[in-house]
Amino acid sequence: REKVVGWYHTGPKLHQNDVAINELIRRYCPNSVLVIIDAKPKDLGLPTEAYQAVEEVHD
Repeated sequence: REKVVGWYHTGPKLHQNDVAINELIRRYCPNSVLVIIDAKPKDLGLPTEAYQAVEEVHD
């Protein structure tokens, strides 16, 4: 059985639209992870960045 843990796109950067999309994904996967994969990396290594939303509580 598969389990969704988040979503990805081929960036190369985090954009404002990603926040809105992530909010939709979090309805079904509350602790979702967003992975951005740079399809045209300039450096050697694993061209990825991962993000997880953190809710802030302000009093």
